[in-house]
This record gives sequence, structure tokens and C-alpha cells, in this order.
Amino acid sequence: MERLLILLMNAFFAATFPIGKIALRYSGPVFLTAVRMLLAGSLLLIYTYFKKDKKITVYKKDWWIFTKTSFFYIFLAFVPEFWALNYLTSIKTNLLWSVQPFLAAILGFLLLSEKLNYKKLLALGIGFIGMLPIIFHSDQGELGMTQLYAISLPELALFIAVFSTIYAWFLIKQLLEKGYSLSLINGITMSMGGLLCLLTSFGENILFHQELCNNFGAVFGYSLLLVLISNVLAYGIYGYLLSRYSITFLSFTGFTCPLFGFLFSYLMGETIPLSYIYGCGLIIIGLYVYYREE
Repeated sequence: MERLLILLMNAFFAATFPIGKIALRYSGPVFLTAVRMLLAGSLLLIYTYFKKDKKITVYKKDWWIFTKTSFFYIFLAFVPEFWALNYLTSIKTNLLWSVQPFLAAILGFLLLSEKLNYKKLLALGIGFIGMLPIIFHSDQGELGMTQLYAISLPELALFIAVFSTIYAWFLIKQLLEKGYSLSLINGITMSMGGLLCLLTSFGENILFHQELCNNFGAVFGYSLLLVLISNVLAYGIYGYLLSRYSITFLSFTGFTCPLFGFLFSYLMGETIPLSYIYGCGLIIIGLYVYYREE
């Protein structure tokens, strides 16, 4: 039963990419992020209040950390991701997100002086090689886009989103150590990040005459679906599984997320190049080597 839950959790996470791709037909990335995060943040704050957490008051000295977390965890993570989704297929976005553990290890080494032995370095090398065939194959939407060496702007935006998310988890760890619950942290940062996205989208509308959306009902509906699948179901299952498995093990099971991504991508009619399959295989091997050493 619990193994089935693990697969279901990663299927939910994988589903957010094609759903986000469809939602972008009705809105720009900034306004879509605003609606989604304001919905998720409001629901989490209501949940936290009625849950009667011991600590729901935020001290004045901690608001700066909450503000930084909102920027990196929400604004600089989701806006570039959704912008990149305009040009990349959902499976390529999924695959590039799967290298997050490797980038987290590099940031841990640089920021926290965490040790990397030769097996972990080997795993990082395998993961990096696995990224190359994915990056070198350009999706149809990337053609004609500006490139930095072999990396297109959408890919660069996606890497910014991944790095931003990883850095935000270091900030979240600080807030957890101060005694704040994860639901309160997520509720506040998502609400603040959503508000920042909403103000930015209004600015886009005024300065560049860019419409917020072409169908608010569809934007609201898909945002609510993303909140339900990601924030409620996927993270709800994750929280349940954490009481039975280690974070390391659950992180390793994330290799099934791209596998579900291939299925969803096929159902959407997206082309799946062989280079993506080869790259995914190498990334999975790298993840196995890394988490075996963990």
C-alpha cells in the first residue's frame, strides 16, 4: 500500500508540468503564479490557524527571512519555470527538474561545506553527463531563441528556478529551526510571493499593455487543480510517508517522476526524443549512486 502511495505521489508531482503547460494557454506565467500561490497560501494559513499550531506569531526580526524566502521560493522559482514551459515540452521541464538533487549537493558543498567523497563526485559526474543529451536537443519552441553557449534562454530560466528553489530550502531550514511549522512557513511565503507576482502582473499590464489572462475561469480552475494535486495530495502523501521512510529514500524515489512524465507527455502528443530517454537513464543511475552513498 505504501509503495503504491510513493508512486502516486510522484505521479501527482509529474502531472503538474503538463497541467501547467495547458494553463499557460489562458494566462501569462506571472499572473498564473499569482493566482495559484494566493490560493495555496490562503488555504494553508486557514489550515494552520484551525490546526492550532503552538507558534503562529511571526517575530519582527524574522520577517526579513520570510521575505527572502518568498522571493526565492515562490517568485524566482515559479515565474521562470512557467515562462520556460511556454517554450519547452513538459517532459523536458520535468527531466531538467530531476537534476535538483545534484545541484543541491553542489550548493551544500559551497554554502555549508558539506563533504563530497569520490562516489558522490562520480554520481554528480554521471548526472551531469545525463543532462547533456537533454540540453543539446532543442524543443520546437526553443528554436530561434537566444542561447548562452548550448543552453537556450528557457533552459537557463529553468536552471535559475531550480537553484532558487534549492537556496530557498536553506532559508526554510532556518525558519524551521526557529520553531515555525512548515504549514505556516508555506502559507506566509506563498501568500507573500503570490502578492508580489500579482503586483508584477499589474505592472506588466500597465507598462507593456499585456493582458493578465484571456479566460479567468480557466486560470482559476487550473490553478485550483494544481493546488489540489501538488499542495494537498502530493505533499499530503509526502508528509505521511515521512513518518515511515527517510528523506533520503523518498528523494531517491523521485526518479519515477520523469517516468510518469514520459507517460503524460505521450498522452499530450508531445514528441519524446531518444536523447531524453538516454539522459533520463543516466540521471537515474547517478541518483542511485548518490543516494546509495547517502
